[in-house]
Order: sequence, then structure tokens, then C-alpha cells
Amino acid sequence: MHKMLKRTIAAAAVAAPMTMALSGLASADTYGQTSQHAGVDGAMSSSQQASTGGHDNGGASYDQNWQQAGPNGANSGSVHSSTGGSGHGVGNGGASYNQNSQHAGPDGASSSGTHASTGGSGGSHHGGGLLSSLL
Repeated sequence: MHKMLKRTIAAAAVAAPMTMALSGLASADTYGQTSQHAGVDGAMSSSQQASTGGHDNGGASYDQNWQQAGPNGANSGSVHSSTGGSGHGVGNGGASYNQNSQHAGPDGASSSGTHASTGGSGGSHHGGGLLSSLL
């Protein structure tokens, strides 16, 4: 019984600092991941990055990029979204989304893109955004 009590106290003493450390990790301001692969059938590369708070007036952003090439052609694409602070190019409180993709192969090539934004006060891509005159 006495041994069990000591183990319980030791586990509790270690659990509190670990909980705080893990919660600090979960609230990190940045995240990034990259991967690359090459083989006999082709190659690929991808990356993701997200950031939030603490910089550029508290804005948040997400970026994803990928490329691949193989026997049937090549593809690439990207996604970017951001909101908040003026450092993200969308003004104070604005938001933006951009998506692009390209493909080239034996049957031809294609490209597509999508862009949307709404601005806060000043600095948006389209003078305050589509709905700013209504608000």
C-alpha cells in the first residue's frame, strides 16, 4: 500500500509539468512540414506552414505547396490563406484565399487559379473588399 502511494505521488508530480509543457507545444505560433521523394517512377515535393498570433498584429496564415513529376507529366499547386494582421497583405481584419494548380502531360497542359479576399480597414487587395460598402 505504501509503495502504491509513493508511485501515485511520483506520477502526479511528473504529470503536472508534462501537461504544461504539452499545452505550450499545442499553442505554438508556427508549424511547418516538408517532404520529398524520388524514385524510378518520378519525384515529388510538398510543404506546409501555418502561423498565428504574436507577429504582424496577430494575423494568421496557412501555406501549402506541392510539385510532382512522373512518366505521365508534371503537376504543381499551391494554397495560401490568411486573415487578420496587416502583415498578411489583407489589411486590418481582412482575409484572403488563393489557390493555383498547373498540369502538363502527353495530352496537353492546363492551369487554374482561384482568388478571394475581403478587406478590413485599408490595405486590402480591392479597396476594402466586395462587401465593405454595405457594412
